[in-house]
Order: sequence, then C-alpha cells, then structure tokens
Amino acid sequence: MVHDWPPIVNTIPSLQVLYLSGCLLHNANQQLPCLNLTKLERLDLSYNHFDHPSESCWFWNLTSLKYLNLRETFLYGHFPKTLGQMTSLQVFDFSYNKYLDGGPGGIIAPGLMRNLCNLEVLYLEEGLSYGNMAELYESLPHCSSSRLRELYLNGNNITGTLPAGLAQFTSLATLILSDNHMTGPVPTEIGRINGLISLDLKNNNLTGVITEEHFYGFTSLQYIDL
Repeated sequence: MVHDWPPIVNTIPSLQVLYLSGCLLHNANQQLPCLNLTKLERLDLSYNHFDHPSESCWFWNLTSLKYLNLRETFLYGHFPKTLGQMTSLQVFDFSYNKYLDGGPGGIIAPGLMRNLCNLEVLYLEEGLSYGNMAELYESLPHCSSSRLRELYLNGNNITGTLPAGLAQFTSLATLILSDNHMTGPVPTEIGRINGLISLDLKNNNLTGVITEEHFYGFTSLQYIDL
C-alpha cells in the first residue's frame, strides 16, 4: 500500500527484475521526470487495483522491458503510443481488466503493435472494452518473421469476421478467440498455421461450412472447440 514506490525503485538503475504482484498498490500514475530503470527487463504489477487510465502510467517508456504483466489491475482506456515502441517486449499480459459489468477495459488503436516483432505471448482475455477483428488484426505484429506463439483475445465483445491473414502467424501454437461476437465463415486459410496446437472459437456467431480444407495443414492440432 506504499504510494511512492515508483520513485523509490527508480533510484536503483541496475534493477533488472521487479515483481510487485498482489501488493495492494493503488496507483501507477506517478510522474518520473527522469527514468533511470534502463536495464529493467521484467515488470510484474498484476493483481493490484490501480483503476485509472492506462495512458497515465509511467512504465510505458521502459523500452528495455521483455515481460510486462498487468493482469487484473483494472487499468482502462487507450493504450499509449509508446507501447508501440517497446520493441523488446516478448510477453504482454493485460487480461481480466474489465469489471463484472463488462466495463471499462482497454482500447487498442489500429496498428499500435505492428512493430513489436519480438512479441511471443499476448494475453488480452477479458481485457478490452470492445474491438473489431479487422482492426485488432492490423494491430498485431506484422513482421517478416512473426514470433507470436500464443494469442488470447477471448471475452472482449469483438465483432467482425475472422481475417484470412491470420495464416501469416505461422508460429502460432495457441489461438483463443472464444466468447466474442464474431460473424461469418471460418476462412480456410487458417489451416496453413501448421504449428497450431489449440484452437478455440466457441461462443461466437460464426456461420458456414467446415471442410477438410480447413484442417489440411493442422499437423499438430490437439484441441479444437467450435
């Protein structure tokens, strides 16, 4: 329940790992005019109750971060543009930031994470206020060699159709899109993700016919929920 924890840890420039999960912290929007944590690679602030806009947080300027866990911190609103500059990021967890009544959650601007080429795991389940699948797709890393292995977008009131371009994420092993409001058919191109192990599309409004072509490239699939 310490209020001035950011300026205190900011006095340790050699710090590489900081875990403050479940510490009853109430805010992360303190002003740090000079950010000294240039070596910090892992930051875990999960299970604290910040309940203020995401954009006001100080840590988005930590471009050295490889791991950022903000699970169940009740941050909300637009992610800042500086998230798109965190090119070292490998794991980003912003899940379970919606209240039980469905709001408010986070908002991702189109194209925000396109250049996060090192991103491997993206947890956004029940973390967004809303989303259109086409815009969210454009916000994911679009790199010549995508490293994205796990993508969790379930429970986010996402509308629109499944883009055939998802097939470009050839490293995907887990794709969870359940409990949304997506419509239309499942594109056959999804079968090109031959490393996919888990595919969950349940509780949407998808239509159309599933054929052998959908499964043609699934040589590793172990779990599927339609």
